Amino acid sequence: MRNDGGALGAINTGGVNPLLDGEWHHVVATFTAADETASLCIDGEEAASGASAFFSSVDEVNTAGIGRNKDTTAGGGQWFFDGTMDDFGLWNRPLSSAEVAFIYDNGLKGQPLFGGGGSGLQITDVQFSAEPRQLTITWNSRPGRTYGVEFSTELSSWEELEDGIEAADGETTTFTDTFAVIGKTSGYFRVSEGN
Repeated sequence: MRNDGGALGAINTGGVNPLLDGEWHHVVATFTAADETASLCIDGEEAASGASAFFSSVDEVNTAGIGRNKDTTAGGGQWFFDGTMDDFGLWNRPLSSAEVAFIYDNGLKGQPLFGGGGSGLQITDVQFSAEPRQLTITWNSRPGRTYGVEFSTELSSWEELEDGIEAADGETTTFTDTFAVIGKTSGYFRVSEGN
């Protein structure tokens, strides 16, 4: 999704680019598969919307990118975003305009997305040790909850490393893995909350 009215799947903002002012901006892109519509919100407000079948063709995680165009058949080859990005979020459904505004407003106030007190799951620390080779993940947790940890090398299939990790006393829980990181130069971990 681009904001310049360019090629395949673009949402046109009418040629106006409000992002080129040297300030930080909150940008949200949504896609609704049922009617193949997409929208682009900038700083809590919808900047553009329209029909876009492009996103329904993205069926593998390795065909999508943030800050880059992997399309090497478009004549110009691969290109990359020239700027700084921070604090990404990914939902499994389109956000409503009220949700986008809520996230933007709370960000301006310096408030956590899901409120205080550890109510939103977030990995807070990752430590790697070469000898012995292990990775330790710490996340905010809630008393009485259980958590699972999974590992992937390419983000399309996940291997369960541990399920049923009981929340530790306090506000965080830690998991140390020695198996998944052996022989790997890169990988991804994710934590999920059970009951």
